[in-house]
Amino acid sequence: MLMTVVSTLLPLFLMVLGGWYAQRRGILADGSAAALNDFVYYFALPALIFVSLATTPISEIFQFRFIAGFTLAMFASYILMFLVSAIFFKAHHTESCLRSTSASYPNCAYLGFPIILSLFHGSREAYVASTLAVLVPTLIVMLVVAEFEMHRSENKSLLRIMGNVTLTMLKTPVISCAFLGIAFSLCGLTMPEFLANGLRSFGMASIPCALFAVGMLMCGLESDLKIRNILSVNLVKIVIHPILAAVFLLLFDVSGKMLLMGILLAGMPTAALACVFSQVYNTCESETSATVFLSMLLYVPTFSITLMVADGFGLVVG
Repeated sequence: MLMTVVSTLLPLFLMVLGGWYAQRRGILADGSAAALNDFVYYFALPALIFVSLATTPISEIFQFRFIAGFTLAMFASYILMFLVSAIFFKAHHTESCLRSTSASYPNCAYLGFPIILSLFHGSREAYVASTLAVLVPTLIVMLVVAEFEMHRSENKSLLRIMGNVTLTMLKTPVISCAFLGIAFSLCGLTMPEFLANGLRSFGMASIPCALFAVGMLMCGLESDLKIRNILSVNLVKIVIHPILAAVFLLLFDVSGKMLLMGILLAGMPTAALACVFSQVYNTCESETSATVFLSMLLYVPTFSITLMVADGFGLVVG
């Protein structure tokens, strides 16, 4: 079981290391990290989200009890980190927004699918839980876009701000493609296999590109990074978030494999998309990259501990 996690994470660490080496040696041109992040943000990740939702029956997408528990745990983590950042770190609300995103946005698209499908032997429930765990965090994407749009529109009327926020969210590729994927499934349309495979292959390019960019950004980490900020975000993401997921999923009577999968998916490391947001909005770039990398390092031991505790409560994989 531990080897499954290690064999999944090791290639991802090598991608980050490759980006660090490329930046360190000056192999790629200046601005390459931003270009890679833009590719992920505007093209690859939206394609992956669209095809994942478009090829999933709508009846399996809307598991309301699972969605409710997973969503509440995610937003509880977001609010907790926002308050810590705003009150104890005295940070600007845009910085707090980025830290909250890192503390609540699990890497379900890149890590959730392979790890959960391996642990549960590709069961149908594993596909459903992993797909929902990719879909639900798009709510965080909406929140981030809304926060920064409101920050940019401070001197405009409330009605105009709301209009700009709505328009910006609809124009955000990840959000619009998620809605398109749900609409495609809702209409009962069938995507040709060659097209689905093509979009899925294209979307999977987001994994190496995003992580390679993380490594490039880490090469330029500032020496005055505040370790307390990075550790605080990881404490919420890796420890508190899965605990909250267990509590809220149980409140909504989610049990068995779906409960365990929800806890494991909530405890995934911070999604590399957080680095994309920090780059796009020029906020906490170095800190976010360090947070993502540390969350990956901490993931193996915390994942193993989670499985041991779950086994003690009668929740087993397989």
